[in-house]
Amino acid sequence: MDSASVSLVVAKFGNTIAIVTKAAPLFWWAVAVVFALVSLALGFKFLKIALFAVIVAVYAYVFPEFALAQITLFAGLPLIWSLFPGDPSNLSKQYQPRRREALVIRDLMPFYDTGQVIEHGEVWGAVCDEPVPAGEVVEILYIIGCKMRVQRIDDSKRTA
Repeated sequence: MDSASVSLVVAKFGNTIAIVTKAAPLFWWAVAVVFALVSLALGFKFLKIALFAVIVAVYAYVFPEFALAQITLFAGLPLIWSLFPGDPSNLSKQYQPRRREALVIRDLMPFYDTGQVIEHGEVWGAVCDEPVPAGEVVEILYIIGCKMRVQRIDDSKRTA
């Protein structure tokens, strides 16, 4: 292979990279639009993916030469997003307590995960910001996994 054909292959390969580099932001915008439309049709389930595609499209526009980084960023953003759950009351939709109150059966102490409550015949691990002795009724704030986050309630708020 002579040097002229090698330089021709390099030039063709270089043009391909230039085309892909210029088209990358358009591709990510298209991904964002597709997922936004799917999200609108299916009840906003894919809106985060559309947001991630918009972020990557901006990244592709600012740093067009890093194609692998764009794919890594698009794949890694959901992992980063999962580190910040947001509103804790939305974390567990699988189990909604039947009542908003539970009975403490093992003392609740702040900074210790040893307390337990019983709610409608089911025993749950519980955490609280203040000490609560066994036998007291607490209000269920939300559930994360197998733990209930609870707080003391005033007698005026108590249900019969």
